[in-house]
Amino acid sequence: MAVLDNGHFRSVDRENAPPHQGVYLTKNIGNRHVAGRHTGKKSLARRYARALFALAQDAKKLETIESDLAIFSKLLQEAVPLNRLITDPTLSRKIQADALETILKKAGADALTIRFFDVLSENRRLALTGECIRAFNELLSESRGEVEATVTTPFALNKKLSDELKKALEKSTGKKVVLNEKQDTSLLGGLSVRIGSRLLDNSLSGKLERIRLLQKQANE
Repeated sequence: MAVLDNGHFRSVDRENAPPHQGVYLTKNIGNRHVAGRHTGKKSLARRYARALFALAQDAKKLETIESDLAIFSKLLQEAVPLNRLITDPTLSRKIQADALETILKKAGADALTIRFFDVLSENRRLALTGECIRAFNELLSESRGEVEATVTTPFALNKKLSDELKKALEKSTGKKVVLNEKQDTSLLGGLSVRIGSRLLDNSLSGKLERIRLLQKQANE
């Protein structure tokens, strides 16, 4: 269990509790008490992310934490040893926590970010780091009236086509779209667009096909 008490993380490991009890994140804000129970890794990661988001929002540090997590995500992509550090179950909590604190301080991370990773270390939830960061960014986008769309193509979209796709998605969703572009050379014959947990419906299929053909022409 991880508890947010007076703006501070206080962690209590409940990993050995009976499965039906789940793992809880609790936040006390004034007279309001919010508790959540996880049914899976993504759900649990979202609980941690919500707790972090609430604290960052209270402290007016949302952009600071967003920046810290973006830097950490980049480090995860570039540094194999860091990935091993957060996924190796043979490492003690102290080793993981101390190493992460050193890394985060060197990167100039905020104290709240460091405390958050300390809680993940203590609760043996560092393997959820990627999911927690994605969930935090989703919450941030929601608070800004944005929606994140992930487009996967076998090629790199140029700026013109990327902007066209973004406009089409914004028209379809009625929200500001943050476009996350990925490449997958094994994806043949088009592109895939996912908004949140759902694949794009067929309403934009014509627009997407046009973008695909334009890209093909640009590469010829």
